[in-house]
Amino acid sequence: MKSTGRLLFWLGVMWLLAACASEGTSDGDSQSDENIGSLRGQKVDVKEEHIEGGLEKAIAGYKQFLKDTPEAEMTPEALRRLADLKVQAVEGVYDPNTQSIQYAGPGQSKVVSPITGKKSDKDQPINRDSLDTIEDRSQQQAGMTMKQQMQQDDANSREAIALYQKLLKQYPYYERNDRVLYQLARAYGIRGEQDKAMNTLDRLIREYPHTPLIDEVQFRRGEILFVRKRYIDAEQAYQAVIRAGRRSAFYDQALYKHGWSQFKQSRYEEALDSFITLIDTKAAGGRAAIDRFNAIERQRLNDTLRVVSFSFSYLGGADAIDQYFQKRGKRSYEDMLFADLGEHYLVKRRYADAAATYARFVERNPLHAQAPVFQRRVIAVYEKGGFPKLVIEGKREFAKIYDLNGNYWKVHDIKQAPETLAFIKQNLSDLARHYHALSQKMHDANDRKEAIVWYRKFLSSFATDKQAPELNFLLADLLFDGRDYLAAAHEYEKTAYLYPPHAKSAEAAYASVLAYREQLKVAEPTDKPGAIQQAIVSSVRFADSFPAHPQAAGVLNQAAADTYERKEYRQARNLAKRVINGHPDAEQKIQRSAWTVVAHASFDLGEFAEAENAYQQALSRLPKGSAERTALVDRLAASTYKQAEARQKAGDLQQAVNGYLRVAEIAPDSKIRMTADYDAGAVLIQLKQWNRAARLFEDYRKRYPESKQQDDVTQKLAVAYEQDRQWRPAAVEYDRIRRAAKDPEVRREASYRSAQLFDRAKDNEAAIIAYRRFIQQYQQYMVQSVEARQNLADIYGKTKQQKERQAVLKEIVQVDKAAGSNRTDRTRYLAALATLELADPMVESYKKIRLTLPLKQSLTRKKQSMEKVLQIFSSMLDYKVADVTAAATYRIADTYYDLTRAILESDRPRNLNKVELEQYNILLEEQAYPFEEKAITLHGKNLQFMRKGFYNEWIDKSIEQLGKLVPIRYAKPEHGESVVTSVR
Repeated sequence: MKSTGRLLFWLGVMWLLAACASEGTSDGDSQSDENIGSLRGQKVDVKEEHIEGGLEKAIAGYKQFLKDTPEAEMTPEALRRLADLKVQAVEGVYDPNTQSIQYAGPGQSKVVSPITGKKSDKDQPINRDSLDTIEDRSQQQAGMTMKQQMQQDDANSREAIALYQKLLKQYPYYERNDRVLYQLARAYGIRGEQDKAMNTLDRLIREYPHTPLIDEVQFRRGEILFVRKRYIDAEQAYQAVIRAGRRSAFYDQALYKHGWSQFKQSRYEEALDSFITLIDTKAAGGRAAIDRFNAIERQRLNDTLRVVSFSFSYLGGADAIDQYFQKRGKRSYEDMLFADLGEHYLVKRRYADAAATYARFVERNPLHAQAPVFQRRVIAVYEKGGFPKLVIEGKREFAKIYDLNGNYWKVHDIKQAPETLAFIKQNLSDLARHYHALSQKMHDANDRKEAIVWYRKFLSSFATDKQAPELNFLLADLLFDGRDYLAAAHEYEKTAYLYPPHAKSAEAAYASVLAYREQLKVAEPTDKPGAIQQAIVSSVRFADSFPAHPQAAGVLNQAAADTYERKEYRQARNLAKRVINGHPDAEQKIQRSAWTVVAHASFDLGEFAEAENAYQQALSRLPKGSAERTALVDRLAASTYKQAEARQKAGDLQQAVNGYLRVAEIAPDSKIRMTADYDAGAVLIQLKQWNRAARLFEDYRKRYPESKQQDDVTQKLAVAYEQDRQWRPAAVEYDRIRRAAKDPEVRREASYRSAQLFDRAKDNEAAIIAYRRFIQQYQQYMVQSVEARQNLADIYGKTKQQKERQAVLKEIVQVDKAAGSNRTDRTRYLAALATLELADPMVESYKKIRLTLPLKQSLTRKKQSMEKVLQIFSSMLDYKVADVTAAATYRIADTYYDLTRAILESDRPRNLNKVELEQYNILLEEQAYPFEEKAITLHGKNLQFMRKGFYNEWIDKSIEQLGKLVPIRYAKPEHGESVVTSVR
């Protein structure tokens, strides 16, 4: 091949020497000796030239030299050179630029990388199959077959071995025998005789331990041992090279293979020491440094990183990396090792381990510049592995760790990390959209809340991003779907007005109005005013910002109506006029509504002329037969009516009457005409013109026989009679109202008033009937029905109908008790008095029970009766009526005292002797004593009323009873009299 043509021109020199020697033989041996001897000690100038067919010529030249030249000083060198050329003829050219050992036999392939399986371009021999690529290989150029080539190579290698052996045997002291041994080992290797090659290398080390080739020899030994799987011996050989240090050209390769020898022995941590040393030496700068290497060095370092990943994987994965560097000190390129280990797991589809490795790096180095990249790899692993839930969790974790306000960005400049920033932004968007879609699919409130969180996080972090308006709109939609209408409205408004104009601006603005309207539907009563105000402001803003929107007129019209409902009449009228003037092409329905707002607002502002005109405009836009016409006509009539009303308020009552009657001229068919006539009569009553008022109402009754106001007319007539103190006619009129009126409230009041007036007229029979009817028909009006029952009870009392009175009193108690929160002080008072009166029979019954033998049975009856009495009196305390409370307290105390007395006065067993009777009496006293004490305590409580300035007969009775029960303390007539007097 061409490179072999550049041979070291020792060849040429030897050829010349041979020629000279041949010529000199004619003159004798002395001439030959002189010529060869003259070369001793001389420096030979070696130069390289390209000579076609030079290798074959060189071999032939050396052979000729050795044949023709007697043994001389140059003979060993010539033998070595010839043998080297034979080796070279088989193996190819030694390339000094690669510093590689060409070592292979016939047909042997290059050594395959232990990791990649690729044939290395460095440090390995050129094999037989590659020779056909060598252009100047003379045999190939001559058209030799492969078989011929192999035969020739076999001959050359044999001849080379023979020459090396001859040289070693005949010239044992040749100064280059270390080189000869090394080349002999190569020749054995070429032939595949590895044992002989290994023995030769061992011999070289024994005989020439200080040879400059020692590192190369040990490396070659290691290679042979490694191939033979003698990893312990190979490790020692590589270690010998490593000891030589970096001066050896094989230092890096030895480190690499030394680590592999340990790895093959499953000594992973020790192997890592070699591999990490190699990385420290060659690639301390990490991946960036490796990328600057040439292809061969880059391949070796990449293979190193892969076996490092294998080692850490076997040692436990990411935790093993942490533990390793905790022992040996941190490295700046640890991120590269974590990355390669994760990739190692990923290739093996160990997705969980890959993700855990990347996550571990982030956990261990949260502020590392590459931490975001690793966290993204976690997500990518889950995506590749098909774990959607874990992808989302990974995205959530990423968003949490690299929040723009988080600790990471206090250390790093976010402007220097555009890819990470872009991922953060996309990640937040992905999370928000994912949970949004999930909430729509599953209708889960938690998913909706999650989406809201991520939408807000995106918007707070990237407020000016081009996606912000769209995401803000989606956030508002999500809030609306969750019925958080107020929050949705705010987000719609932000979307519409806080961003530069965009495709969703108008839609968002209108949506904000709708959201406020929905909020209005669900707002608490106390929040309604504020909700209406927000809806109005949003509506006006929408109409101002997007006047051409199809919904602008309707929205503004609704705002006018809402403003009117808020009694902001001038503002409502202004908004309605904007609809009329600004949207003349709006639907008739909207125009009519706007005119109606103008009319109502003007009416309420007292500008009745404008109101009348506006009502006319609204009526003109009503379709024929519209159900709304009557109402508007009535409102039109009300404009005139209000003028009369204003005169009435001003005190011009006579003119007010005239004005009310004028309504018939303006709107003869309006309902308000009857009201106006009615009010005219009412004004007459106000003027106390009873006769005129009565005549007017009688006329009204005839004029409008079917009018619903007939009942009111009757009421006015009743008032007129009552004011004239004609009780029975008034009662009859009220009874007529009761029978004729359709208004339940009117009927109720008329019914009650009729009973009162019959009572006042002393018509007891009519009064009883009226009160009973009222009670029966109006049970739900608790207060009034109780009052009616009390009046009825009083009539029964006056007419000596005691049984009927008791029944009515019981009803009063029951009704008040069932009234709950509707009870009043008055009903409690009446019920309390009724309860007190109703308790008398039960108290009498209780006191009549004597304690007779057998005592247990009678005492049981007594106590049962007592409990009923106490229950009644205790319930009376709940009424919280002072008079009744004092009475109940006294009666309760008296009940306890009665039991005391009953116990002490109970029958004694007849068969007791004196001592037993005495003991029995003591026991009775002990039983009776607590009840007496209870009575004393309760009587004492009644006295507390005196301190509050209250006194009645029941307090007086308690004082009297205490004087009997505790005479030492209370039986002081001279002082007691003064106390009672002072209280009264």
